[in-house]
Amino acid sequence: MIAREAPYAMIAPVYDRLIGDAGLEPIWDAFRHSRGRYRIRFARAADIACGTGRFLARLARAADPDARLYGVDRSAAMLGVARRRLASTGVVLLRQDMRALALPEPADLLTCNFSSIGYLTDIAQLQATLVKFYRNLCFNGLLIFDTMGRE
Repeated sequence: MIAREAPYAMIAPVYDRLIGDAGLEPIWDAFRHSRGRYRIRFARAADIACGTGRFLARLARAADPDARLYGVDRSAAMLGVARRRLASTGVVLLRQDMRALALPEPADLLTCNFSSIGYLTDIAQLQATLVKFYRNLCFNGLLIFDTMGRE
């Protein structure tokens, strides 16, 4: 089951200082490495569970000027922080649960960072969510996500 929004509503204003700032650099470095190595290009991209929008802010700076970017999160509080951060970027923010992803248009690239996919602890939910991701991708689109092991 995905964590309820209430905890994120309380920590949204300080999330980056607690977690986001420390986690962004290794995630961004891995993304840049993959983008270069696999020649990843996109005209439309969505960051699923975008939180406060830190990764999206970097992606917006690195994307082509005509690229359409979407940020998806289920927490209104996290999207509020992201909205302020991304105000001048043209990124469209959507309040959605990743398990019911419905983008306005198919994307060439979906990202899901900070082990957000790990909230899906039930295999049937994970499988159904990956199908939703697939249905929101263009032909030959890419999904990039990270996970952290559990002991």
